[in-house]
Amino acid sequence: MPRVSRNRLRLFAQHIRQLQRPLVQEADLAVCFLLALAEAGDLSKEPNAADLRGDFRTFRENLLDYGGLEPFRESGKVHGYLVGITSPPKDEEAICSLDPFVYISHLSAMVWHGLTDRLPKTLFLTNPSAKLWRALSEHRLEIQLKALLPVYQQANLPPYRRTSIQRIQGRPLNIWSSSRLDEAYQAAFKRVDGGGRRAATLGRCVLDMVRSPDLCGGI
Repeated sequence: MPRVSRNRLRLFAQHIRQLQRPLVQEADLAVCFLLALAEAGDLSKEPNAADLRGDFRTFRENLLDYGGLEPFRESGKVHGYLVGITSPPKDEEAICSLDPFVYISHLSAMVWHGLTDRLPKTLFLTNPSAKLWRALSEHRLEIQLKALLPVYQQANLPPYRRTSIQRIQGRPLNIWSSSRLDEAYQAAFKRVDGGGRRAATLGRCVLDMVRSPDLCGGI
């Protein structure tokens, strides 16, 4: 069977659309690719891990050649892929799309809640600790892949990666992280702007203003 068939492309496109994100990680592509293979009946027998890994890379490169994907670069490095659009999303939506667990916080969240009239040049964000981030990303793969997770792991397909970029579309990022947030992480933010962005709740925003005034414009 050809590595990039019309049926595989159709099924892959369906799964990508279900993500409802204009910017995705390589892991998102790999998950959608494997789900498409399973639905196409191409995983009826246990695949060779090396062949599956090479098949995914070829599929990704062909999509790039066809124009179905466009690399999203910052500082000369590819950090993700734009899907089905010709221009990248705005900076806040881009970072929330690229990193599935980061959210807008501190002074930037104050803007969302109308608590300041400042328009900060820096985008302030919060991420869970590295330990919680890894646990959340592993759980995300379990939910997405279910019984296909061992196939994904054996093929050594790409894991989700925590963002390490310092700027997005030229805008500086200040990403705060602390393990003391982890227990309250799930209740610390909400989806805003139709779900394209995540921002600290009003209560969390006020708490951050008290605890970290240096990240909220100062006292």
